[in-house]
Amino acid sequence: MRAPITAWLLLAGCTGPGAEPAPDPLDQAWEGALHAAARIQREVDCKNKVSGWLCYAARLPGQEYPLPTGRRTFLGMTTLIRSSRAIPDGTNESLMTTEMTFDGEGVWLATVRPDSEEARGWYIPVISTVAKSLRGEATEITITPDLEAWFAEPLPGHYKVESDEHGYKFQGSRASRLIYVPAEGSQAPAWVLFEQQPGGLFVSAFPDVPMVAR
Repeated sequence: MRAPITAWLLLAGCTGPGAEPAPDPLDQAWEGALHAAARIQREVDCKNKVSGWLCYAARLPGQEYPLPTGRRTFLGMTTLIRSSRAIPDGTNESLMTTEMTFDGEGVWLATVRPDSEEARGWYIPVISTVAKSLRGEATEITITPDLEAWFAEPLPGHYKVESDEHGYKFQGSRASRLIYVPAEGSQAPAWVLFEQQPGGLFVSAFPDVPMVAR
């Protein structure tokens, strides 16, 4: 007689007394951001030209700031902070350039990478100006007309962004948290993105400076 009762309990979604609800991935992403910020403060030399840009991500909780209206694209640096490795050791291995585009309805993320030797010719200067802008050494990011045209193409989709007491959040390919960090000294203001990843966290910083095609 027990089998039908057990089956009914399972179908009814009963998991037994005192069952805890599943943790919210976006709450976990915020906890991961706090942990990453604490590690960056301990492990990263903010004057280091390779990993110093990560210090943007240590300035939690950021400030209240409205999302861009209409379409706006930012370029930034991204790296994976692994739970099992010191941050300076792993920064260079996973360093990449990322596009973050707002379209008035949400946000889209894409990795910007060269797909040919010709593309490497414009890619390296772009990386250089992004890095300089994060160090406070450039007030704009120089891109090529071809890259500008690519950024203007229709987006394949977007992720809906919501806000809470910690800033902005969205469920993209990973649970993600987004904050805005104000300017400090010669450094430009920036959007900072945290994306939860098994075994670590992807961290990105997008300087809020103009992009100029030349």
